[in-house]
Amino acid sequence: MKKKKVAIVSFFKSENYGAILQSYALQSAIEKFGYQVHYLDYKPQRKLSNMRLIKNIIWQLVRFFLGYKKRLLRTQEFIKHNIHVERFLKEENYDIYVSGSDQVWFPGYVNDFFLLNFIKHQRKISYASSFGTAQLDQFLKPYYFNSLSTYTHISTREESGTKIVNTLGLKSTVVLDPTLLFQKEYWKLKSVNPRLSQKYILCYIMSGDIDTANAVFKQANLIAHRMQDNCKVLVIGDKEYRKFIPGYNLICNAGPQEFIGYFENAEYIVTSSFHGTCFSIIFEKNYINILRKNNPVNVRIEELNNKLGLSGRMFYSDSLEHLLDLPPIDYTIVNQRLSVYRNHSISFLKTALQ
Repeated sequence: MKKKKVAIVSFFKSENYGAILQSYALQSAIEKFGYQVHYLDYKPQRKLSNMRLIKNIIWQLVRFFLGYKKRLLRTQEFIKHNIHVERFLKEENYDIYVSGSDQVWFPGYVNDFFLLNFIKHQRKISYASSFGTAQLDQFLKPYYFNSLSTYTHISTREESGTKIVNTLGLKSTVVLDPTLLFQKEYWKLKSVNPRLSQKYILCYIMSGDIDTANAVFKQANLIAHRMQDNCKVLVIGDKEYRKFIPGYNLICNAGPQEFIGYFENAEYIVTSSFHGTCFSIIFEKNYINILRKNNPVNVRIEELNNKLGLSGRMFYSDSLEHLLDLPPIDYTIVNQRLSVYRNHSISFLKTALQ
């Protein structure tokens, strides 16, 4: 019997670790149901001024000399060998179209491609699509309604996303990010061990927020000092030029598999990232989140921690003086809760594809 074909739209070409690994996870989850899966080869084009374009080119050249070239090659190799990509030719080539996870519905760059408006006849569903915001401007609501009303099944990654869909008069449910559909044993198969002789605390931050990055690094060093176990502090995710800061051990050359390996083998994790939180939970690590207060993207981290009973692991960069030693996380309880959400998410995906 010929397998049904599924096409996914998402940010699989991004250099962002979370974007790549959630794309791989969603593809893998759908393949487990017996479908043939491909991502449609598309990358949105940003219009940049000539000055901005020149600055980007210069910065890319600088990054290459600071280790980014190795990361880029490893990332490209991972995509080549693990993510199935096809160029879109005609609608009838696929039986089902999926608007994939990540912030594909973010109002700042949403378009007809990520909303699947170019599909007129075949079935459309979404899995863990995110708006990246808690509400839509009024003028955008008709556009989203006309687009999403053509879907047979809608799911979002955050409660706030499902509330947006509901305010449009449509039905939606909340599901897990695709990375959380798989347990640590699955991810170990893709892990590359950093093979460091010294134990380490891992910091994974979102680049661009220097104040939060500094707070994460400072807190990690305090934890390392309290552990008294000769732990080194390593950083992933920050701007490459920050590697010149004395004592700032910045990893610039990790590809997706090396990224997984650093999480698997860390003694402790301090992160400001959503997917940093996901992989901390997957590998059952003690971790804390350091977040910038009033940052709207915090909602995805806050909702995940709250639903798993981990709200006590979140702190804000302006109030770290109140951070005391935390007890180890009881992953027996966390995994019980995660199992319930995982079963719901897998059930939704299976039903939506049938």
